[in-house]
Amino acid sequence: KRLTKPVTESMLFDAMMDVFGSDKPAVVAGRKLPPRKTADDFAGIKGSRILLVEDNEINQQVAREILEQAGLEVSIAGDGLEALTALEEGDYDAVLMDVQMPVMDGYVATRKLRENPHWTSLPVIAMTAHAMSGDREKSLEAGMNDHVTKPIDPGEVLAALGRWIKPGGRSGPGPGAADRAAAPKEAPSAAQTEDLSLPELPGVAVANGLARLGGNRSLYIQLLAQFRAGNTGTVEEIEAALAKGDGPTAARLAHTVKGVSANLGADELATAGAALESALKRGETSEAVVGPLLTQFAAELAALLDGIEKFQTASAPKARQVAEAKPVAAVDLAQVRSPLVELVGMLEMGLADSAEQVGTLQSCLRGSKAAQMVQQLQENLDLFDTDSALATCQAIAAILEIPLRED
Repeated sequence: KRLTKPVTESMLFDAMMDVFGSDKPAVVAGRKLPPRKTADDFAGIKGSRILLVEDNEINQQVAREILEQAGLEVSIAGDGLEALTALEEGDYDAVLMDVQMPVMDGYVATRKLRENPHWTSLPVIAMTAHAMSGDREKSLEAGMNDHVTKPIDPGEVLAALGRWIKPGGRSGPGPGAADRAAAPKEAPSAAQTEDLSLPELPGVAVANGLARLGGNRSLYIQLLAQFRAGNTGTVEEIEAALAKGDGPTAARLAHTVKGVSANLGADELATAGAALESALKRGETSEAVVGPLLTQFAAELAALLDGIEKFQTASAPKARQVAEAKPVAAVDLAQVRSPLVELVGMLEMGLADSAEQVGTLQSCLRGSKAAQMVQQLQENLDLFDTDSALATCQAIAAILEIPLRED
């Protein structure tokens, strides 16, 4: 099934019904897949426990949003070794396995888990930016059941899970502290997002990136901010790797930007990243070959980072005006400052175990102009996104005019 971009929710629903309702046998790399699921069958897998194995935080959040909106529970592992540990600690109905990761890649992890008799029938679905038939064969040879491509397509991922997960009643909490409730996560309503303007970014199909997140504007804007924060020095890192003759590291950096930018809808940057990565993987490191590709990649990346920065600068005053326009409850600033300062200090050290401080903030700021931002803070922490959580704390302090440090 193919969809024409930009993808609307109704188009995605119709496509999913076509996929789940089709009785035609599917074949991946010459291997017959299980029958397509009907809509009723797919309803039977809601609450299924999915282990998402992906090393990039932005890609993790995109995939998690897709899966949770479909009513699936999600736990995350950052590489193949973490995935094996997670499988030892809890039961899962399927694994979504990125194939290119540090520490232990998806192919090695799958071969290892297949050595355990308990996991011989566990569905493992490869996630990869490669769509060639040889890559599909490689996934199957490693012991994976199926293969979906990046950028993540909601219909494709859900259809693959629907093919392999056995329907049946599921209840109770899933394994791992990062799990969520099994009830479907509703997409944000217009009322929840009407105050969030979307950026117009060079080379970015914003509608496509937003569609992958089920229309969650707040998360999309947050991911743009994370992308900018994490890639201001990427070109310099690639140049440094090339200067050392370290082509694999340079290729990995280009690969990461390619995958993340594609999920955000930044197709031009993704294309430039793919061209650079391909050359580096072929062993091309000469200035004559890599120079023009890196120049194009750097130009596309700089344009996107500049566009995100301008959007953030322009939207900051509006965000503050929106917060200040809401009904305001009295706030004891002295009570708020202590847990807020403690939380900022913890986040600056990379610590996210802050339930006590967040609970105090929720209690002190209930009904205030910063209450909604505390909810955003909790979402940041649920995703273990300490950088965004720190930024949200700073925004709360700015709105309430609370100094975080003594002058």
